[in-house]
Amino acid sequence: LHQFELACPHLPPLLLVAARLAYSMPAFATMLVALASARTHPVNNTCMDVSTVPPPGPKSFDCRRFVIESTDATWHQRNWSATEEAITRYFAPGWQSVRAFGTIIDGLEGLQAFMKEWLVGFPDVFIRVADVFCEGNDEVGYKTTMPYVLTATNLGRSPYGPATGREVKYHGIANCYIKDMGNGRWQYTSEWDVPDMWSFLVGLGISIDSLPHSARDLMTIDQCKPLFEWGSGKMNWFPTPERVAASDLRVYRAVAAQAGAVAEG
Repeated sequence: LHQFELACPHLPPLLLVAARLAYSMPAFATMLVALASARTHPVNNTCMDVSTVPPPGPKSFDCRRFVIESTDATWHQRNWSATEEAITRYFAPGWQSVRAFGTIIDGLEGLQAFMKEWLVGFPDVFIRVADVFCEGNDEVGYKTTMPYVLTATNLGRSPYGPATGREVKYHGIANCYIKDMGNGRWQYTSEWDVPDMWSFLVGLGISIDSLPHSARDLMTIDQCKPLFEWGSGKMNWFPTPERVAASDLRVYRAVAAQAGAVAEG
């Protein structure tokens, strides 16, 4: 007990009394030592400095131009055939996206379904690129961040109901990973998009309580793991198939995968 007190000189008086009373309870004493250690060693993010820094490599790829051009080609063509072509050109087959309010996109078919619903519901959508940040190199790929402001008019049926004729405006931040898939063909592999859904729903006149959403956050807490892995572009925060199937989410993916998940459920 004396050694415990010496090791924890700043222990609060109440815990010190508890430690003396619990001297004959080793398990309780072990818990107190852990508590004291946690109090004297604050949590920090120092390890992320190492896991997020890009390895050295050449930087000849015009990352910012790719982000801007792909945004215009995908969202602003006003022609579905052109949008489909842009999806195939700019997005990798294993594309994955996590968006606000429990929306998951898995694969190109899922992205096509998501985009078609959006463009039918909001045909005049325009995403104003506010800034573009790129970090990485030609060998491992680039992590990108794009703050944006979206404006649109709800002129058709959308995932949120029939057309309302209302105008919406909100801001967001899209974080993505792009890499050379071979032969100089650069594509997005994954996305973490965080739009201001509250402004969006208020603009549509929709109650947030009327929409499905998971009762708890699905993301894991991975110590010292980045959102996107350098080289592979793998997104560490994409929910597992088991968690997706067991949660109240809006999931866009291939029809065959959707049917398989229903059969397994």
